[in-house]
Amino acid sequence: MVYILLSTRSSICLRASVLVIAPVAVAPLLVETDEERRLFELGEKNYKAKKQLRTRSLLQQTPNDEESDLIHAMWTKEMAYLNPQNPLARPKNLMHMKETILKSAQIMQPQYRNRHNFMIFGGYLLKQTFELAFCCAASFSNSRPTFLSLDPSAFDNPVPVGSVLYLKATVSYTDPPIASTDSGTAGNDNNNGGGGSGGTRKFTKVQVRVDSKVRDAEHTTKKPTGVFHYTFLVEKDVQVMPQSYSDFMIWVDAKRRAQNTNKSLLSGIMEKDSLDGIQEGVTDESLLYPVDVVIAKYTAESSIGLRRLLRVG
Repeated sequence: MVYILLSTRSSICLRASVLVIAPVAVAPLLVETDEERRLFELGEKNYKAKKQLRTRSLLQQTPNDEESDLIHAMWTKEMAYLNPQNPLARPKNLMHMKETILKSAQIMQPQYRNRHNFMIFGGYLLKQTFELAFCCAASFSNSRPTFLSLDPSAFDNPVPVGSVLYLKATVSYTDPPIASTDSGTAGNDNNNGGGGSGGTRKFTKVQVRVDSKVRDAEHTTKKPTGVFHYTFLVEKDVQVMPQSYSDFMIWVDAKRRAQNTNKSLLSGIMEKDSLDGIQEGVTDESLLYPVDVVIAKYTAESSIGLRRLLRVG
């Protein structure tokens, strides 16, 4: 097997004043070589893609026709499960979205602050959200999840030392999806939740959404600090079912994110020379996983052991 490190990061330059926190202009980047031009164009492409995604937010636009059909298909399936006259039984591997929620509350201690101020280090916050997302995926699937990817994330507000951090993790989407416009069915024919039969191994991608908020010690204020979307791979056949309108909007947003992640992976794989020397590292074991899966190894020895790795199989 072969692992390739993929990482992109956006930063904002701020004034070095403790009284005023504001963006500051930086010198333009000088691009000279062909490789630098390629990387610059790739960064510009990613920047435009982020702006385009913001315009498609569900807070600004309604779900499209395909998404509306999927919502209706899941709703009618749920109504069929609740109808005592209908012989259709709820699959054992199906769980409502509200039943997957895990929450935590933590007092922010000074040992986790940034070196130059009294705000909590972003890497520590990311670690806390990851661990809760991992536990959420594990309790949902009753198996050990494998970390695949973290969607682009941003910290909306700083978290001061002494404040209380509230986290809420929810399974927002499973892939393969629970319903399709073609079949209108939920789950698969195998409903034992045990990952298939006849010796075949069933894998499911599980996307977990972590909402984070911060409150002062007196609990007089509450601010959102960010929303983080993690994707895991579990060796189980499991499905999540939204119920309320808010659940359906979370599900649609997660579905879009899953599609965007797959597109990003495929575009990265198909870049020129990106697969040089890869084929000799492919093993029979690697064929158990989809080609577009991003695998990461989280090591307990590292306090910030989040590494985004692409497994080519």
